Amino acid sequence: IVERINLNSTEKEEIVWLDIPSSNNSIKRDILLKILWENIFLKQIESITHWRITSNSDLKSKELLQKYFMELNRFRCLTIFRKGYHGVDQLNHQIESFAKKDLYPKKGSITKFDWTIKRKKLANKLYYTGLPILITENDRNRKLFNGDIGLVLPIGKENFVELRAVFAIENQLASFALDTLASH
Repeated sequence: IVERINLNSTEKEEIVWLDIPSSNNSIKRDILLKILWENIFLKQIESITHWRITSNSDLKSKELLQKYFMELNRFRCLTIFRKGYHGVDQLNHQIESFAKKDLYPKKGSITKFDWTIKRKKLANKLYYTGLPILITENDRNRKLFNGDIGLVLPIGKENFVELRAVFAIENQLASFALDTLASH
């Protein structure tokens, strides 16, 4: 049991129980998600924002492959439910609301995050650098299968940078246009 969790946590355990003092379960959930968003997810996004991938040929780098796996496996939040207040759908919805607030601030509003994060809205979905993507429908032609997890990464040079979904396939990184992905 720990009282704090952050990206540079020195916990050696694979599972960490975060103790949040509150008697109300809904408050606990919201506090936990806010802690995870501010202390882990945003820090990962900021770190990944500094990766420089100028072309698909950069994806062949063994160093990038190692960095990709390290980042992808650094932290995961799991739940046993899909629906309901503590289900993955509601948890993702709450995290997305934090992302909208912090990454898409309303004009004139002040945000505490001042780095440049590549982001895009596409078909009512919010995509941004570092966003993990879970494939939920097989796409045999691309070798993407239900349960595969990838990251949204910016690829390109300064004048033209495109957000792409990057997956490890047969121990190599491959990128895909966001609007052509199977259900995710």
